Amino acid sequence: MSVAVGLLFTAGVEANAQLTDTGADFSTAAQGTNGYQYGYYSGGFGVTGTFSTANMGVADGGWLGNDAFSTPFLGQYEFDPGASTNDPAVREYTVGSDSQADYSGEVEIKGDFYAINSGETTSGFITVNGVNLFSEDVAQSGDTDFDVFAAVVPGSTIDFGVNDNGNNGLGDATGMEATVTEVPEPLAGVTLGAVALLCLASRRGKRAAR
Repeated sequence: MSVAVGLLFTAGVEANAQLTDTGADFSTAAQGTNGYQYGYYSGGFGVTGTFSTANMGVADGGWLGNDAFSTPFLGQYEFDPGASTNDPAVREYTVGSDSQADYSGEVEIKGDFYAINSGETTSGFITVNGVNLFSEDVAQSGDTDFDVFAAVVPGSTIDFGVNDNGNNGLGDATGMEATVTEVPEPLAGVTLGAVALLCLASRRGKRAAR
């Protein structure tokens, strides 16, 4: 009986598999490498919008646009929104693109935003398939943690972004580190054989008791 119970609760249960690490998977090789594109939401500050990579090029170890001071800028860990347009700096991860796993199910998006400059208060946000799931101010010192969950399929987009809350100019560079991890269903891998074994052990226990 005890063997069957063990099978019932452990069959198919695996350690959470990581889909991506935003820092480790950063690349300036080409847009789309490791599932990421680097750009902005056009039309001013906000937590949702039309994602664009127009006029983004590679320089200074990251991706930069043609707004004032070569913004928006996105480095391995840095976001710098548009200096005059207020366009949020956004890096977009697409599930299943490039070399990424074709995963369907729930994911955990976990990490933190933190101030790099000590000038302006910014806002860090997470948007999945156009729906904002997280948005909080990032103070001039310290950091802002996030831990959110979302259902995704191949082709789903996860946007990590920073806007400057409408404050034009410099002093709004913000850092971020994050991982996206699969959330397995604990009983999804239970086989019919394990259930049958549990029933068989139960019947044998009843017979032995007679």
